[in-house]
Amino acid sequence: MPICRLAATLLAVCIGYRSATAQQVTSGSPQVSVGHSFYENFGVGFHLGYRGRNLPGDDRGRSTVAGWQFHHPWVGGPPLFGGFDPAAGAHGGLRFGGGGFQGNLIFSLAQGSQTNLTSTSLTVTTLNGQPGMIADQVQFPFVLGVTPIVNGRARVPRFGAANLLPGVPSGPSVTPVRERYARLRASGGASAGPGKPARAEQSEEGRDDFQQRFADARLSTAGQAALSVREIRRQQSAAAAAEAAESLEYFQRGQQAEKEGKFSSAKVFYRMASRHATGELKQRAAQRLAILLQRDQ
Repeated sequence: MPICRLAATLLAVCIGYRSATAQQVTSGSPQVSVGHSFYENFGVGFHLGYRGRNLPGDDRGRSTVAGWQFHHPWVGGPPLFGGFDPAAGAHGGLRFGGGGFQGNLIFSLAQGSQTNLTSTSLTVTTLNGQPGMIADQVQFPFVLGVTPIVNGRARVPRFGAANLLPGVPSGPSVTPVRERYARLRASGGASAGPGKPARAEQSEEGRDDFQQRFADARLSTAGQAALSVREIRRQQSAAAAAEAAESLEYFQRGQQAEKEGKFSSAKVFYRMASRHATGELKQRAAQRLAILLQRDQ
């Protein structure tokens, strides 16, 4: 008998386990992402000049060729795609001179590629017969701006007898009449006197409190009208114009520092200009910065 009971119990447990696991379903959604990027960067710049050595003592005679020079700036900004690495590639240059001739040559050669393979599998476990969902989405609420709701005036506590007695209002609006009335209420003397003056004082205090709240509500941002879309766009355009002017000023200061031989300051100004500028100015600042970085190597 015990053996039969044990066998029956094990059979019931197995059947119950299978029926319990059948109530849940696990579904998966595998995803594979493959990416490949490639970039090239080639730039060459050179300078060639000649300076005459047989110059007359004064310039009152015939015209004499003092020299000439030809300058070709460095061409080739950093690529905007492909995951460019400024530390990769070959950078070099040389300088020569003699017999009145002088010149230099700089070059930059870089090439690279990146390949990535990513595989993910999202799973969801639901009850048998019940729907399940896996979603990858980005939601943007319809918000034009954020306006903090703040009060127009901060209530600063007033130290003194006004804060030691219960019922005495705090803040800069406490008057001697209100303080006396609060003292009478705290000591119980307000109910012993005639009722008409007390009611008049209460109505005056309530009216003053309402006016104070109304003034605070007008100063609060909650009582101010929201900006229109046209005004928001105007402010955005003004901010963009100010940022563009600031970037141009950084670039011009970098050029001035480069002319004065202050290459460290020039690199700082070019870096700030390329960080905030857009379009052609950003490319020009990046090119000048790359030239100065190659000069230090």
